[in-house]
Amino acid sequence: MDHIIQALERAKGERASPLQQRVPPSNEPNATSLSGRDPRKVDAEVDLSRLEDLRIVAHDTVDPRSKSFDLLRTQVLQTMESNNWRVLAVTSPTAGCGKTFTAINLTLSIAKQSDSSVLLVDLDFKKPQVSQRLGITCQVGTRALAEGHASLEDAITSILVGGLRFRMLSCERPSPHSSDWIVSPKMTAALQRMRTDRMVKIIILDLPPLLSGDEVISVLPYVDCVLMVAAAGTTTTVELQECAKYLHSTPLVRIALNKVPDSPGAYY
Repeated sequence: MDHIIQALERAKGERASPLQQRVPPSNEPNATSLSGRDPRKVDAEVDLSRLEDLRIVAHDTVDPRSKSFDLLRTQVLQTMESNNWRVLAVTSPTAGCGKTFTAINLTLSIAKQSDSSVLLVDLDFKKPQVSQRLGITCQVGTRALAEGHASLEDAITSILVGGLRFRMLSCERPSPHSSDWIVSPKMTAALQRMRTDRMVKIIILDLPPLLSGDEVISVLPYVDCVLMVAAAGTTTTVELQECAKYLHSTPLVRIALNKVPDSPGAYY
């Protein structure tokens, strides 16, 4: 637990830095995108049947399960827009709660809005799953970025899901030393550049479970708010209370309850 406390103290100091000022989105026509590329360009297209098998459904307006993610999207975006927030961290108390599942579905739900551009970033260096869930192999991602082997422009992948487009910064391979990479100078510089980019409306960071190490606390200075994903029947009140201790200086925008049993026969 000492390493978490140390990271929390470090995060407090970094959050006080003038470099961490939040920058509201801009509609200036000459603003430059962090990818520096045509937003219509597509690097990879996702197999829709694969998403169905994994219950990634938010792209499908016909699927009634997508409504839950649309509701979550509306609630989260309303809070973020009212506070000029742009960087949302998605985490969970422990592993297996469905944080990556929620982050991908929320990204797709946001992408359905014509006035929204969204960037999904996989910062779970220990167990990256975003590109795997989407069935996409990326040779360059957050590891290459953190190691200084690639630029932010080269690491971003433009994804097409059905008729929806979003951008992704995947983690191409796992690392046992995730806390070192997530606070490396190259990675923190990239995070700072993402949050000041004026062409991306929402940035979603898929982070490791909060109670599994100090990674989440280390990245909090670059985050505007947190979406906590809990698992019905698994996550305990004690775990949520423990998470709250580490998030006292970072707004908790919502707690999403995942893995709730279906209620057959309910029309609404």
